[in-house]
Amino acid sequence: MFPTTDKSQTIIDTLLHSAEQAGVDIRKKSKVFDITKDGIGFTVSLNDSAEQFDSIILATGSSKAGHILAENLGHTIVDPVPSLFTLNTKPQVQEGGLLHE
Repeated sequence: MFPTTDKSQTIIDTLLHSAEQAGVDIRKKSKVFDITKDGIGFTVSLNDSAEQFDSIILATGSSKAGHILAENLGHTIVDPVPSLFTLNTKPQVQEGGLLHE
């Protein structure tokens, strides 16, 4: 099902709004190094800390690192296939780094 606006931004806005309404804690700019499941939830090892969560959503895209995290949690990974549409997000300014063409 695609929105009547025919714009991926509508999907992004709807997901973010729904998450906000549900009180979801969205973490940005936090690299996940490991996820472990224990009896009460999940421990997520981030940049320089480990935090407990009742539940998590692991959205990996085509990231191999994300697939490894999912496999370590017992998930079976199928080969990714291209999507029928893209989600166009606002460009984010990177801090530091070099650009090579």
